[in-house]
Amino acid sequence: MIADSHQKKRPGADSPILCLILLVLLVFTTTETVADQNSDTSAKTLRVGVTDFPPYIMFNNAQAEGIAWDLLEAAAELRGIKLVASEVPRARLETFISEKRIDAALRPLHWTPEPERFSFSDTFLHSWQILFFTADTQTLYETMEDLTGQTIAAQLGMPCPPLEPMFEEGAIHRFDVQSLRALFDHLLASSEIDAAVTDLYSGLWVIHQNDWNEQISVAEQPLEEVGHRIMFHSDHDEFVEHFNATLASMRSNGKLSDIKDRYLSDLTPPDNL
Repeated sequence: MIADSHQKKRPGADSPILCLILLVLLVFTTTETVADQNSDTSAKTLRVGVTDFPPYIMFNNAQAEGIAWDLLEAAAELRGIKLVASEVPRARLETFISEKRIDAALRPLHWTPEPERFSFSDTFLHSWQILFFTADTQTLYETMEDLTGQTIAAQLGMPCPPLEPMFEEGAIHRFDVQSLRALFDHLLASSEIDAAVTDLYSGLWVIHQNDWNEQISVAEQPLEEVGHRIMFHSDHDEFVEHFNATLASMRSNGKLSDIKDRYLSDLTPPDNL
């Protein structure tokens, strides 16, 4: 009797319905596990949009670098987060972040429509938007009206708030180019371009890299001051706080100055800036 009882099958062990239930539970559990793993992976990755904006952020031999990149990397390393660089058109930065195609990008707050949609870091560097001329033109201006009738080269997607009203009225003409290098190529090669507008340190970077110091001059009077920040999707508020704390620490211990010097030490801005 005891031997017979051990040989009896458990009721329903071979039931097709029970097997189906077990299979569904297995699939559901596996799906949850994969989702958790993917969530954990994404939490350890920060996708950064890279535009042609030296010395703040740029590609060099397919590797991202620049002041903003180095600061993000320093903050990310403290959290065990890997940065992933993606080339993004400047005019689509807000769209890419809103759609969560990237997590962060370099963007001054006042260049951003409806900035409350995003989270911004503290300012890590102040610069100026300014005009560049060919050295032989000796173009001088004291007021915006002195630019009337001129053609100004600018990078596609680069806002220029001080000049926008005159662009819209047709008092001055905007000529868009794709890259920062192309901006100065057109300035030097085309008699139809009177000036180029860009960030001071970006312009000086390209001039230095190409040894154009004798060919291109910088206006003494800037158009506006620009506070450079990192713009994040609003989901990253916690990391923004961490980044700002890291930035404050690097500012006090001298590491921020070291990073700036790495990129700016060879550049010579006008004496009044």
